[in-house]
Amino acid sequence: MDAAREEIHGWAVHAEAAGCNPATSSRPFRAPFLLDTPNMTTAATELAYRIASDQTVGDTAPVFGLRAIERQIQRILHAPDEQPALFVFHDILPVTSYHLGTILEPLQHEGHSLRHFSA
Repeated sequence: MDAAREEIHGWAVHAEAAGCNPATSSRPFRAPFLLDTPNMTTAATELAYRIASDQTVGDTAPVFGLRAIERQIQRILHAPDEQPALFVFHDILPVTSYHLGTILEPLQHEGHSLRHFSA
Protein backbone atom coordinates (compact mmCIF):
# COMPACT_ATOMS: atom_id res chain seq x y z
CA MET A 1 0.00 0.00 0.00
CA ASP A 2 2.86 2.41 0.77
CA ALA A 3 4.27 1.90 -2.73
CA ALA A 4 0.89 2.81 -4.24
CA ARG A 5 0.72 5.98 -2.10
CA GLU A 6 4.26 6.94 -3.15
CA GLU A 7 3.39 6.40 -6.82
CA ILE A 8 0.26 8.57 -6.53
CA HIS A 9 2.24 11.28 -4.73
CA GLY A 10 4.75 11.30 -7.60
CA TRP A 11 1.93 11.77 -10.13
CA ALA A 12 0.51 14.60 -8.02
CA VAL A 13 3.87 16.39 -8.09
CA HIS A 14 3.89 16.14 -11.90
CA ALA A 15 0.28 17.38 -12.11
CA GLU A 16 1.07 20.41 -9.95
CA ALA A 17 4.13 21.17 -12.11
CA ALA A 18 1.82 21.10 -15.14
CA GLY A 19 -0.48 23.69 -13.56
CA CYS A 20 -3.01 21.63 -11.62
CA ASN A 21 -3.99 23.34 -8.39
CA PRO A 22 -4.91 20.73 -5.74
CA ALA A 23 -6.84 23.33 -3.74
CA THR A 24 -9.31 23.93 -6.59
CA SER A 25 -9.23 20.55 -8.32
CA SER A 26 -12.00 17.98 -7.92
CA ARG A 27 -9.11 15.49 -7.69
CA PRO A 28 -10.28 12.88 -10.19
CA PHE A 29 -8.15 9.74 -10.31
CA ARG A 30 -7.82 6.96 -12.83
CA ALA A 31 -5.00 4.46 -12.46
CA PRO A 32 -2.91 3.77 -15.57
CA PHE A 33 -3.38 0.44 -17.33
CA LEU A 34 -1.64 -2.44 -15.54
CA LEU A 35 -1.64 -0.43 -12.28
CA ASP A 36 -5.42 -0.50 -11.80
CA THR A 37 -5.34 -2.70 -8.73
CA PRO A 38 -7.38 -2.80 -5.52
CA ASN A 39 -4.35 -1.43 -3.60
CA MET A 40 -4.06 1.52 -6.01
CA THR A 41 -7.80 2.28 -5.73
CA THR A 42 -7.70 2.05 -1.92
CA ALA A 43 -4.64 4.31 -1.72
CA ALA A 44 -6.23 6.89 -4.05
CA THR A 45 -9.42 6.91 -2.01
CA GLU A 46 -7.48 7.28 1.25
CA LEU A 47 -5.61 10.24 -0.29
CA ALA A 48 -8.97 11.95 -1.00
CA TYR A 49 -9.07 11.37 -4.76
CA ARG A 50 -12.35 10.73 -6.53
CA ILE A 51 -12.16 7.61 -8.65
CA ALA A 52 -12.94 8.57 -12.26
CA SER A 53 -14.97 6.33 -14.51
CA ASP A 54 -13.00 4.29 -16.96
CA GLN A 55 -14.69 4.52 -20.34
CA THR A 56 -13.20 4.99 -23.76
CA VAL A 57 -14.32 7.67 -26.20
CA GLY A 58 -13.62 5.22 -29.00
CA ASP A 59 -10.83 7.04 -30.79
CA THR A 60 -8.72 3.88 -30.87
CA ALA A 61 -11.43 1.89 -32.69
CA PRO A 62 -10.63 1.86 -36.41
CA VAL A 63 -14.32 2.05 -37.34
CA PHE A 64 -15.07 5.08 -35.13
CA GLY A 65 -15.26 8.42 -36.91
CA LEU A 66 -16.02 11.88 -35.56
CA ARG A 67 -19.78 11.35 -35.08
CA ALA A 68 -19.30 8.02 -33.30
CA ILE A 69 -16.79 9.60 -30.90
CA GLU A 70 -19.16 12.53 -30.24
CA ARG A 71 -22.03 10.11 -29.53
CA GLN A 72 -19.85 8.07 -27.15
CA ILE A 73 -18.82 11.22 -25.27
CA GLN A 74 -22.47 12.23 -24.85
CA ARG A 75 -23.39 8.72 -23.62
CA ILE A 76 -20.65 8.93 -21.00
CA LEU A 77 -21.57 12.47 -19.94
CA HIS A 78 -25.25 11.58 -19.54
CA ALA A 79 -24.77 8.22 -17.82
CA PRO A 80 -26.35 8.00 -14.34
CA ASP A 81 -22.90 7.51 -12.80
CA GLU A 82 -21.82 9.66 -9.84
CA GLN A 83 -18.12 9.33 -10.68
CA PRO A 84 -16.39 12.09 -12.65
CA ALA A 85 -15.59 11.21 -16.25
CA LEU A 86 -12.02 11.31 -17.46
CA PHE A 87 -11.66 11.27 -21.23
CA VAL A 88 -8.35 10.19 -22.70
CA PHE A 89 -7.76 11.14 -26.32
CA HIS A 90 -4.89 9.61 -28.25
CA ASP A 91 -3.50 12.55 -30.21
CA ILE A 92 -1.29 10.33 -32.36
CA LEU A 93 -4.28 8.70 -34.05
CA PRO A 94 -5.59 10.20 -37.31
CA VAL A 95 -9.24 10.63 -36.26
CA THR A 96 -8.21 12.34 -33.03
CA SER A 97 -5.49 14.58 -34.42
CA TYR A 98 -7.73 15.72 -37.27
CA HIS A 99 -10.90 16.32 -35.21
CA LEU A 100 -9.63 17.12 -31.70
CA GLY A 101 -10.56 20.82 -31.93
CA THR A 102 -14.05 19.94 -33.15
CA ILE A 103 -14.46 17.45 -30.30
CA LEU A 104 -13.11 19.70 -27.54
CA GLU A 105 -14.78 22.99 -28.48
CA PRO A 106 -18.33 22.03 -27.38
CA LEU A 107 -16.98 20.40 -24.21
CA GLN A 108 -15.19 23.63 -23.29
CA HIS A 109 -18.30 25.64 -24.15
CA GLU A 110 -20.29 23.44 -21.73
CA GLY A 111 -17.78 24.30 -19.00
CA HIS A 112 -15.83 21.05 -18.81
CA SER A 113 -12.28 21.31 -17.55
CA LEU A 114 -9.64 20.19 -20.01
CA ARG A 115 -6.04 19.30 -19.21
CA HIS A 116 -3.25 18.06 -21.41
CA PHE A 117 -0.90 15.41 -20.17
CA SER A 118 1.72 13.26 -21.76
CA ALA A 119 2.68 9.80 -20.65
